[in-house]
Amino acid sequence: MVEATLHSAQARQWPIARELYIFTNGTPTGPVKQLMDYLLDPKKGQHAVAEIGYIPLEK
Repeated sequence: MVEATLHSAQARQWPIARELYIFTNGTPTGPVKQLMDYLLDPKKGQHAVAEIGYIPLEK
């Protein structure tokens, strides 16, 4: 049995760990670009991701 830890999720050993994707129709502009910039910012969106218990993007 695999223990649910940050390491096992990052190593893809935890059976329900998965990547999440965001798709846009073309190059994002306007509010969509602002949202993408926020989500990808390590001090903003990625910090929020970590705060709620998800694994942020790798550096």
